[in-house]
Amino acid sequence: MAGIALPVLALAIAGGVEFSDVARTRGKLQAIADSTALNGARQYSVDPSAATLARITAWADSLSAPLKSQWAVGTTVSADKTAGSVTVALSAQRSSYFGRLMPSGLLSTSVTATGVNAATYPLCALATQPGGNALGLIGTSRLTAQDCLVQSNGDLSVVGASSIRAGAARAAGRASGDIAPTAVMDAPEIRDPFAALPIDVPAACSDTTVQLGTGTRTLNPGVHCGAIQVTGSGTIILNPGEHYFVGPAFSVAGTVTIQGSDVVMILKGQPGASLSGNVTLSIEARKSGPFAGFALVTDRSFQGTLTISTTNAKKILGTIYLPNAELAVSGSGNRIADQSPWTIVVAHRLTATGSPTLFINSAYASSDTPVPTGVGPGAVRLQN
Repeated sequence: MAGIALPVLALAIAGGVEFSDVARTRGKLQAIADSTALNGARQYSVDPSAATLARITAWADSLSAPLKSQWAVGTTVSADKTAGSVTVALSAQRSSYFGRLMPSGLLSTSVTATGVNAATYPLCALATQPGGNALGLIGTSRLTAQDCLVQSNGDLSVVGASSIRAGAARAAGRASGDIAPTAVMDAPEIRDPFAALPIDVPAACSDTTVQLGTGTRTLNPGVHCGAIQVTGSGTIILNPGEHYFVGPAFSVAGTVTIQGSDVVMILKGQPGASLSGNVTLSIEARKSGPFAGFALVTDRSFQGTLTISTTNAKKILGTIYLPNAELAVSGSGNRIADQSPWTIVVAHRLTATGSPTLFINSAYASSDTPVPTGVGPGAVRLQN
């Protein structure tokens, strides 16, 4: 019995030793691949040539040199110029410490990493819904984002005479229609850059039921409870700070004016919200605090649609963030956010119908409003 058990025990010990060493080596290779892919993407965005790929390969080889006393390490570097990505693949092989005691007598492992240079075009429009028609335009609607990146984590669908003009366009799924330049399909998803942003609405109400027909009403920062129904020709002035709108409805129509600087409007709980008619919307995002750079936000319980169909929403300076809601732009010939130095949209879905034009400008340096981390002038990131 001992004669039978001892070889089995020896094989188990040998296997444990080999497994631990392979796992450690794989971890080291992954760290090398990650580092090389990230830095390689930075270099490749500046010089997309074979010489750059050769430098990246040499760098990966130098980082893996300490492993080569025991392992035969192979390096393969490839690039996708259209996607702005660099992929590094590392493989390692060695003989077993225990010779033929282990099956085949050889051990091997391999890793890959892909770095994407999102800074080539700053991210300015992101539909985070995975799969389905996450970003869609129909009719004669237009989305203009000439100097930045438009990304759909699902399909990117442009139907009829609609069009998208962007610095770059990508879809994790399919892309169709009048998109220039041609969209990259099967692109990696971009995770919600604000997924960790706390959107906690204070419990205490500052006021109840904002209703206005004419005249001017100034709102201090706080929680505005009850129905928000404003029509007619009144003016609402938002003093600097966070304005939470909590209630069964948020509806602004007529020739109302909503204006404010250093403000963020946060909508909670409504099944939907709308800005329609000839409403003048002129807001500049918060300049400090946790919502610095944000202009319009829905909390995570808001799963409906924020509709902007007004003819005069010309200034939305800052980020529109709808984590679980849809931004629906509609109207007839209206120009949205065209007078904003910069605007960023991160929404679960983004749609446009009719004949509006949504302008997503990206003159970040021309405004003292900070751009939230994760959008705008982006950073190189790992794809996988």
